[in-house]
Amino acid sequence: MLPTEVGQLVVQRAERIEAEIETLGELATGADSLAAGSVRLTSNPLLVNRLLIPAIDELKTSHPMLRLELVAEPRNLSLTKREADLALRTGRPSKEQSVIARRIGHLAFAVYGPKRRTRHALPWIGLDNGMAHLPNAAWMIRAMRDEGAGPPFLIANDSEVILNAIRAGLGKSVLPCAIADRDRGVVRLSGETPVLSRELWLLVHPELKHLARIKVVVAWLERIVSRAL
Repeated sequence: MLPTEVGQLVVQRAERIEAEIETLGELATGADSLAAGSVRLTSNPLLVNRLLIPAIDELKTSHPMLRLELVAEPRNLSLTKREADLALRTGRPSKEQSVIARRIGHLAFAVYGPKRRTRHALPWIGLDNGMAHLPNAAWMIRAMRDEGAGPPFLIANDSEVILNAIRAGLGKSVLPCAIADRDRGVVRLSGETPVLSRELWLLVHPELKHLARIKVVVAWLERIVSRAL
């Protein structure tokens, strides 16, 4: 069974009311200086697994009453719909105009292949059509055209999958240097100069920015990004 057009409008309105009620609760209970409670943070799986998780112990030690909820998701979750409180994204936000967005760094990219395999005639591992608009996907399309290569041998919707595929010896692809340079299973093929750079943006829900736990996680993200880049 599906809701009617009017029913869909009612659902959307109810979701907005629910979000507003939750925000009122946050304002009433979270205005103190104690960094306690939950913070829901989203980013793509590669950054979550390779950048955030190794640094979580630092956050846990300094703020034991904080509970971090990590959402590793290739697609951009909506902060305005309260799918997350914070987001770390590779690219300037274009849709959620009501959130607070700040550029906190630049992420360099290079071409990587498996460490223990000949580098000649490695097939490309590409991103799926839903990610064709991304700068790294566009760069690979041009590189394949310049090489006269056929369609990619393997296509994935996330860079974490691509990294593991390269480690398995299945081909080459474009990855963030801050992540791939630290992985012993892959080697940079494109030289010291990155092939492209993407902006790294931190997004915060505007009605939560004053909360102590949000400020703590924002400061933690800024520290680990500055160290990694």
